[in-house]
Amino acid sequence: MKQMHNCSIQSCPVLEMVDVFEKKWSLRILNEIYLGNTHFNQLKRQIKGITPALLSKRLKEFEKQSLISRKLASQSNDTEYILEEKAREVVQCWGLHSKLKGLNRAK
Repeated sequence: MKQMHNCSIQSCPVLEMVDVFEKKWSLRILNEIYLGNTHFNQLKRQIKGITPALLSKRLKEFEKQSLISRKLASQSNDTEYILEEKAREVVQCWGLHSKLKGLNRAK
């Protein structure tokens, strides 16, 4: 018989992800990174209406949750944001790369 995992409100991975993704702009930011907009200014341009302070806050939250990592771009010395596997799977699973592709995109 298969053993069930113990999951509590304090340690439930599903609730942890819901807490992250329910916040305004979260899915949109991850989708933009998935689409290749990996620099802060690219993200700010592509996501109409987000403030730089909120974008910065969300990126820090994602990094803390191990959804993204930051790296220094070798050619430009700019910070690049890279999706970690956990976030990539969520974006692909939900089909965000196609559903959100046209939302608020710069024309």
